[in-house]
Amino acid sequence: MSRATKANQRRRVDGCRELLERGYPRHKIHAWVRQKATQFGGEYWALQERQIDEYIRRARDEIAAEAGVDRRFETGRAVCRLNGLYAKARLRENDSLALKIQCEIDHLLNLGQSDEAAEQPDREARRAALLLELAKLIDQGEADDGQR
Repeated sequence: MSRATKANQRRRVDGCRELLERGYPRHKIHAWVRQKATQFGGEYWALQERQIDEYIRRARDEIAAEAGVDRRFETGRAVCRLNGLYAKARLRENDSLALKIQCEIDHLLNLGQSDEAAEQPDREARRAALLLELAKLIDQGEADDGQR
């Protein structure tokens, strides 16, 4: 049998990936491939176990690569967003919201960690209140933008 084309390899990896994303374990993917080989005459999916395992491995690697998070980038982006919201709060002279945003920035950057343990029970309530105020600020900003 000749070597699979890149397009066929891609389709096989995509098929395995779809099954992995649905939660199929290895043995179910092998059973699915055997069923496809029987259903379609065997030419396209007539693979040995090790070949199927290689397609599964490649699909897993792709999924893992997509799940990787660049923490420095995401932290930087979050701080930039919060700084923008902080500036809006200060422009509206909303010192309470500005302080809450600054606390969120401090938490994100792990500033003042020694106080963290003492504040833990109130953390979720403060975060919920901050999110509500941020939503109001955003709504208010959108209304202001529409009046210009």
